[in-house]
Amino acid sequence: MIKIFTGIIFLISLTLAGNNPRTLHAIRTQQAPVIDGYGNDEGWKNANVATDFFQRDPNEGEPARQKTEVRLLYDDDHLYIYAMMFDSSPDSIVARLARRDEEVESDYFAVGIDSYNDHQTSFIFVALPSGSRTDILNYNDGRDEDFSWDPVWELQTRILPDGWS
Repeated sequence: MIKIFTGIIFLISLTLAGNNPRTLHAIRTQQAPVIDGYGNDEGWKNANVATDFFQRDPNEGEPARQKTEVRLLYDDDHLYIYAMMFDSSPDSIVARLARRDEEVESDYFAVGIDSYNDHQTSFIFVALPSGSRTDILNYNDGRDEDFSWDPVWELQTRILPDGWS
């Protein structure tokens, strides 16, 4: 679960494979969901779900080998993202602990938000199953990154019997 301070977001386009944008509409919520990594809060039942993702690595454009579900909610002050990364072998999830913004070999879930809608600047949030996090300001049409950008956001992850969230 990722809780990000931002303005009101009505929809997010997810690039699922190359230039194949799809849209996931965020649902307005009156009550913030519980951030516990389980995703069983009542609010998530009303959220739209994105599935059917494609690989980026190792075989770009191929259907994902494991299922992922992403849900979005928002209120006046926050954007809430819940992602469940299913894994048929949860004992093989790589969950390395790392300091903030330190790159380590690990499974991860990342969200890039182009809040300026300029296709040149994005704010990237990365969650590792261990609960470690990375946040990156990506700018100059994606050619430059600023790892010193440290926004305030909450994260809770869980390794579960069928994957991690």
